[in-house]
Amino acid sequence: MANRYREAYRGFPTDLESVIMYLRKSREDQEAEEKARREGERLDVLSRHRKRLLDLARECNYNIVGIYEEVVSGELVDERPEMIRLLERVESGDIDGVLTVHIDRLGRGDSADQGIIQRAFRDSETLIITPEKVYDLLDDNDEEQVEFKAFFARRELKRITKRMQDGRVDSVKEGKFIGTYEPYGYTRDRNVGLKLIPGERADVVRMIFDWYVNEGMGGPTIAQRLESMGLPSPSNEIRVRYGKPVDPKKVWKASTINAILKNEVYIGRVQWRKTKTVRRRQENGRYKKIKSVDRAREEWVEQKGTHEPLVTIEQFEKAQQLIAERSNREYTQNRKPQNPLKGLIICKICGTKMQRRPYERQAPHLICPTKGCNRSSQFTYVEQKLLDALRAWYNEYKVQYDLLEKQMKRERKNKIPTNLIDEVEREIAATREQKSNLHTLLERGIYDADTFLERNKLLMEVIEKLEVQRSVLIEEIEKHESIEDARTNVIPMVRHVLDVYEATEDVKERNNLLKQVVERVEYFKAPDWVDDQFELSVYPRMG
Repeated sequence: MANRYREAYRGFPTDLESVIMYLRKSREDQEAEEKARREGERLDVLSRHRKRLLDLARECNYNIVGIYEEVVSGELVDERPEMIRLLERVESGDIDGVLTVHIDRLGRGDSADQGIIQRAFRDSETLIITPEKVYDLLDDNDEEQVEFKAFFARRELKRITKRMQDGRVDSVKEGKFIGTYEPYGYTRDRNVGLKLIPGERADVVRMIFDWYVNEGMGGPTIAQRLESMGLPSPSNEIRVRYGKPVDPKKVWKASTINAILKNEVYIGRVQWRKTKTVRRRQENGRYKKIKSVDRAREEWVEQKGTHEPLVTIEQFEKAQQLIAERSNREYTQNRKPQNPLKGLIICKICGTKMQRRPYERQAPHLICPTKGCNRSSQFTYVEQKLLDALRAWYNEYKVQYDLLEKQMKRERKNKIPTNLIDEVEREIAATREQKSNLHTLLERGIYDADTFLERNKLLMEVIEKLEVQRSVLIEEIEKHESIEDARTNVIPMVRHVLDVYEATEDVKERNNLLKQVVERVEYFKAPDWVDDQFELSVYPRMG
């Protein structure tokens, strides 16, 4: 058999039926691509790696069942979604091996992350296959080599990370802007590299400050005016710049205006390390990002930039003063919770969370903060219609539950043996074994290629039918479980919420009650609808 493969892969396992490819750029790869781009050349590292791994798979007759390409750079496992998906499949025990161009592509994070990765491969008996070597972590020598390589990979990562961070700090101290995307209103001088220059939207930034400081406009009003002018929001400006289609949900919002008003880049300053990430270790040993928190100002790295300011310091400081005054006034007026529907109602048009807006001369309304998007309605109308919808859903759900329970009682008389799923699983395993034996028959010359492919296809069809049968059985079991869950959890919970909601005046408690049984509510009101004419699409929590 070895003669069928290139000398480079002599001794590699062959004919693996379930192999995953994992591709990820290192920081060195990213730097190399950036250098090539600056020199007018095109370099795609992942394409090279993909071709190299596919050559290996073809030579060794591996059946590729998944290709995961990591498009984000992250030190920790939980910062890499494709790695998380890969580990879930590895831990399932259904994967024979993972193809990667080098062992350190799986991870160069801390020892805890390395332990998670190595344990997943060892416990599931999954091979790590690289073009140079195959690692079996059940083998003591291979496990020792992986640990040894991981140790030096971590050291190299720390060295590279420190060099990159030092370089970023040095750039900021030189007054250069090092953010991934240019601030709205600026573009980059490609001849200088990291220097910002005013772009075609610079006048829009100046208008925003002028409207806010000199004309007394608030964030929502400014956002509405910019939308009416047809100007793309900063997010869509970036999408257009990089050749992506405009996202209709990424509109101008008050929060967008606030972010511009607070950004000191517009008075000629550059800043770095303004926030830090807080992480928490989970039960599975992985770290989860909790949030980004602000650092104290003295911890920032900041410097006068080399770029031209768009607004004066006096105008900027006046804007900060107005922001503080308006925020304090709003906080004083709304110290106590006023909105029992907070976080639940979503505008069906733009996807923004609806807000309760009090008025002096009329009842409070529920509004979409995106101006000109969705018409508002009186708050009490929306609240009452939501409660009515919950009652209607509760009654209908209870009726359906009663009918299903009666049906299930009838079906229990002709109950299918509980071990039927096990029997189907055994049939699937036996058929897979037959399929596996086809490779031997092909290699021995008993089957030619056409016969092999025909028999392989027939066995795959049998496996697919058995898997459908298994899915049907599992669905029946889940139906039984859902009925039991409805009896013990869902129905009593909804009934409890409806009873207690009317009995309490505590706004926060009402909000918590609704969130126990409602995932979200979509609100829509046509332009010609009036008063209590609007639609609510309620999505209850089902466990």
